[in-house]
Amino acid sequence: RGTQTVVTRLLRFWEAKNVKKAGELVGIDMLFLDDQSSLIQASVFVHRLNTFRDVLREGAMYELSGFDVTRSNNHFKICNSVVAIRLNESTKIVEVPDVTNPILTEMFRFRNVEQLMSLINTNVVLPEIIGEVCAIKTTYNDNTQATQRVVVNIYVDT
Repeated sequence: RGTQTVVTRLLRFWEAKNVKKAGELVGIDMLFLDDQSSLIQASVFVHRLNTFRDVLREGAMYELSGFDVTRSNNHFKICNSVVAIRLNESTKIVEVPDVTNPILTEMFRFRNVEQLMSLINTNVVLPEIIGEVCAIKTTYNDNTQATQRVVVNIYVDT
């Protein structure tokens, strides 16, 4: 159990269900992103859902304290972190304004075909979207000698 306080953005959250028990709800799983662009998975068990469910909002930034740090579940791992956060009875979660500590609202990871093929049956990463980079366009500013914008077109087939 940690005494550390962290500020992080909640990227996504979803219900976690036990497929072996007819889809019984076991809690909520979450994906947080911090100001160092580190992703970490978090969870709250079903018996604590009433404490946290109404507070959680995708895209919002939170100050978290009083949480447990555990080893990541190797059977269901959505990011590369070796640890995960578990919200408990001592956890305080307070929404903070975006302007105090700007954290990205999305996190993308690009992999080539060989890297994706190496992930088959490893239970390490579950890519959300698979697509093909079709074009990359860069806007260059001659005055400042710097790249202003990079636009990447991705083809996604559903």
